[in-house]
Amino acid sequence: MWSIEEVKEDMKTRLSEARYNHCLRVMDVAKKLAEYYHYDVNKTMLTALAHDVLKELPKDQEEKWIQKDPTLATLPAKVRHGYMGAKFVEQQYGFDEEMAAAIACHTTGKKNMSLLDKIVFLADKIEPGKHYPGIEEERELAFLDLDQAIILCLQNQIRKLTRENRSVSPASQETLAYLQGIH
Repeated sequence: MWSIEEVKEDMKTRLSEARYNHCLRVMDVAKKLAEYYHYDVNKTMLTALAHDVLKELPKDQEEKWIQKDPTLATLPAKVRHGYMGAKFVEQQYGFDEEMAAAIACHTTGKKNMSLLDKIVFLADKIEPGKHYPGIEEERELAFLDLDQAIILCLQNQIRKLTRENRSVSPASQETLAYLQGIH
């Protein structure tokens, strides 16, 4: 498996400076959450760092991925990079299945999320570069109850998308319903 420094160097070649800096901030938040919840810090940092590795993939390269795996075409464009990134990090960086799964679901969440899934999902949403109504409460809740923080985050996200007449991913709705059902 690649080291954090090796992944950083590779990602610098793949992402804009703004996207790369976002990934660094997500990694920092994920590290704090992993320490707080007593989870593998190095594994968490690597996963969080690489969560958007293919976010800025040129369209022609994205088409090549879709040709290899036509199911990618059925995914909303906004979440596709997570699924492609999951396959990429396993093949390129040697990440394990759990790390890849966390990258695949980092935009929408999923039913029965692992601790790593939850940490990467939340770190992506609450990193210090993001500002939106309700984020401060999400940040506080992240260190009290991960599930409740994700519920609040998804509720805020769905409210915002609905207000803007934008579509809400069915996966996000399923994640929210699942988490609300277990609480």
